[in-house]
Amino acid sequence: MADYTPIGDGELIADQPITQALMTRLRDNPIAIIERAAGAPTYGWTVVNTGSNANGSYRLWDDLFIQQWGRIAPANASTYTVTLPITMSTTGYHVLLTRYHLNDTGGGTDSLLVSDARLSELVISTVVNPVAEVYWFIQGY
Repeated sequence: MADYTPIGDGELIADQPITQALMTRLRDNPIAIIERAAGAPTYGWTVVNTGSNANGSYRLWDDLFIQQWGRIAPANASTYTVTLPITMSTTGYHVLLTRYHLNDTGGGTDSLLVSDARLSELVISTVVNPVAEVYWFIQGY
C-alpha cells in the first residue's frame, strides 16, 4: 500500500524547483487515495450499511448518500405505495421507475409517474392496468 503524504501549498509556488520528494508524492498520493491509506482524503466510496424490507434493498455510503431499489407485484390498481427500506433525509432524491405489464404481446416496459415522494414512502401512479411488477430505484440523501 502506498503512503499518503500531504503536499503543502508552499511546495507548489511558480518558479520553484520540483524536488524528487514532491514528484514521489505526486506519484504515490493518487494510489494511496484509491487504496484508502491512513490520512488520505475520502470521497464517499465506502458502503457503511446495507439492508432490506419486503419491498427492496438499500446501500448507505459513508457520505450518507443512499441508493435504494426493489420490485413490487401490486394488485390491479392505479396507485401503489412503496415503503422504502430506509428513510431518506430529503425528498429531493432521484427516482427511476419501470413496469412490466401483462396486456402487451410479449410484455414490455415503460415509465410510471411518482405522484408523491415522501421521506419513507414512494407513491406510484399509472394509467395502464394490469401491472404485473413495478421496478423502482432511488438515489439521493
